[in-house]
Amino acid sequence: MLIVELLKGKTPIKSLVVKILEKLGFVFVCVAVLLAVAVGVLVNKLPEKYETYPYETISSQGRALKAHIFHMNAVKNKRINRQVPQLITYQYNDSGTLYTDQFPTIDIQQLATLQTKDSIDILVLNHQSVIKGLHPAYINYKVFWMLPLFFFIIGCCLMLTVWLVKKAGSKYATPA
Repeated sequence: MLIVELLKGKTPIKSLVVKILEKLGFVFVCVAVLLAVAVGVLVNKLPEKYETYPYETISSQGRALKAHIFHMNAVKNKRINRQVPQLITYQYNDSGTLYTDQFPTIDIQQLATLQTKDSIDILVLNHQSVIKGLHPAYINYKVFWMLPLFFFIIGCCLMLTVWLVKKAGSKYATPA
């Protein structure tokens, strides 16, 4: 309200501040739109197939099957809680069809007991699988949507302030 009180009359400060706030609001909204496009592309391109699996749904509704580990390696380009996730690649047979899937985890205690060619229990739902007893370790890319949302909210607040100041200014304006 201090800004509204300051800007009630027709002064050079009022027009300057209103123009600055108006342009800043527009810039923030434009940056939000550009960031939303960039985040949209990243969210659709960055995640691996296995990172989009609904872990909770598969864990509660999936069918139990056996799988065989044929490769384990570190995912060196990602860190979760300062740990490098291990990617377990395994194959399983579902109704006569052989499927290959992957599962990232940072569960060190469980990983110590697993080796290549070991048989593991998995849960499968709609050709998506998770390893029973292990928790997945992957980045939730949807968090990145908060950045454009932040810029959009700031821009809208600035534009709303300009609108309120102009409305208050027209209310107190004296006819010529």
